[in-house]
Amino acid sequence: MLAPGIPMIFIGQSFLEDKQWADDAGTYPGLLLWWEGLDFGQDANMGRFHRFIEELIRLRRGEPALRNETLSVLHVHEENRILAFQRWLPEVGRDVVVVASLIELPVLLSVGI
Repeated sequence: MLAPGIPMIFIGQSFLEDKQWADDAGTYPGLLLWWEGLDFGQDANMGRFHRFIEELIRLRRGEPALRNETLSVLHVHEENRILAFQRWLPEVGRDVVVVASLIELPVLLSVGI
């Protein structure tokens, strides 16, 4: 969502659907998307991830630099799986710096604007 190019979200991906799906309940009743996990809060992780994706979309729409093709990698730390990059609008600014931790451990995040 924050990298250059058109973001691709496949159906079910925004709420962690983890199985093959079909939209034909008559033929494939066991392959329907599990919308109830969102609607009724049955899966907390699904709900949190869906809200995270919604916030990324809102951020991309609200920050013009995130819809531009500009990108400068500022930092890569392979061992700790940290990536930092900058996006901006040429001749205008509106810089955005994205710092991502891709490690599979919980982290405390502090954001300053």
